[in-house]
Amino acid sequence: RVLELQPGHELRIAIEANNPATHFAVQLQTDDLVPIGYAPRYLVNDLAHVILRCSIPVSATVSRVNLPPAPPSQRLLVSFEGCWPDDYEPMSGNQFQVLVGDDSPVLEEALVAS
Repeated sequence: RVLELQPGHELRIAIEANNPATHFAVQLQTDDLVPIGYAPRYLVNDLAHVILRCSIPVSATVSRVNLPPAPPSQRLLVSFEGCWPDDYEPMSGNQFQVLVGDDSPVLEEALVAS
């Protein structure tokens, strides 16, 4: 069904609070409610925060459709639009913390080698 979509096509957004794999997910659906995929896991907390706190509806629009041989998880590029809540810092959760500091020997070696 993804391959039938075109850039500019509006998608529906559904928050799944009982997703069997991740417990919480942001599902994307066609206008006739056919599920076509999920937002990437690393964006779920930020998207849910904006979706639940926006004073205007958040929208999802197809930006690009990648044909095979692109892997199924990379076939659709979606643009989300909505509000930006006051004092909100996206990508600030634990999964976005720096693993290696600026003064790390590993980082220095990588910079010297490039």
